[in-house]
Amino acid sequence: MRFRCLPPRADTAVVYAAESSLEAFRARARTALEARPPRGVGLNLARRELGEEGDGHMSPIAAYDSITDRLVPLVS
Repeated sequence: MRFRCLPPRADTAVVYAAESSLEAFRARARTALEARPPRGVGLNLARRELGEEGDGHMSPIAAYDSITDRLVPLVS
């Protein structure tokens, strides 16, 4: 599967973890993924913060499970 970067739409938002909260992130992700048609959600991970080698990694989010409070990232 290939992903293509598209120009940002007028309703695109960039949210930094340091300027938000976990609850705000959950609400934004849930709203975007439950919309019909679903809206895209991207997650930029700081790999070193997770104990991995390398720098950042961008992953689109495929789903959010509110029962287990987990996201499903599309990671290659």
